[in-house]
Amino acid sequence: MLAQSNLQLYHQLIEVGYGNEDLLRVRRTWELACDLFGHRYRPSGKPFVCHLVGVASGLVAWGRRPDMVIAGLLHSGYLYGDFCDGQKLDAPARRQYVRSIAGVQAEGLIQAYTKQKNTSLFEMQDEDLQILILADLLDELQDAGPAFAPNKSIPELSSHGEGEGYDDATIAEVLALTRSLVGESASDMLRDAIAACRAVTVPQCLTREKRSSCSVKPGVEALRTNRMQREWQKVSRYWNRPKAA
Repeated sequence: MLAQSNLQLYHQLIEVGYGNEDLLRVRRTWELACDLFGHRYRPSGKPFVCHLVGVASGLVAWGRRPDMVIAGLLHSGYLYGDFCDGQKLDAPARRQYVRSIAGVQAEGLIQAYTKQKNTSLFEMQDEDLQILILADLLDELQDAGPAFAPNKSIPELSSHGEGEGYDDATIAEVLALTRSLVGESASDMLRDAIAACRAVTVPQCLTREKRSSCSVKPGVEALRTNRMQREWQKVSRYWNRPKAA
């Protein structure tokens, strides 16, 4: 299984020999990912930040350089992260800030992912970007996420991005591309994840109908009160507190 928490990822990085400078960049990037995605969840209900860690972990397992791993940890930041700045996508101020955390090369790959999000995996010219998307797919499948969110499409495994189901010919092409870009073991990892995801049977009570990720407000919706009500409750508790004898 790929890492799903920051601590699991740190252990993985230490084991492969990351130095303190790169470890610090990873930690700071993970903290930024928490700022942007701490309230966001995948269609399956999996916390989005766990997915980001999983993508980074897959890139580590595939022997990719630190800048790619760091980019994996924040690859969809411009698309779905909440900067709370009123800007959109890769606005200049956002790019400058992300560069200061992740580094210039990692941020460049994050921006490339943003720009080519709707481009077919097979039509991309940037091999690093292709590998990043394959690692994204690996984490998506390795815990059978699509089986828990059957309405979410998997364009990389459909007929060149069309439709929502699995396509055996496209899967063969994806595995061949993984083999040529990363190696046989990476292709085997992805093949096994695809097979396991296709074979798993998930009880209907555990599936979700969502097609895309979503943000969740803090609190319990059934018990939620507005700000004025909360202030009134505070005043009421103050006046109704036990009086000193």
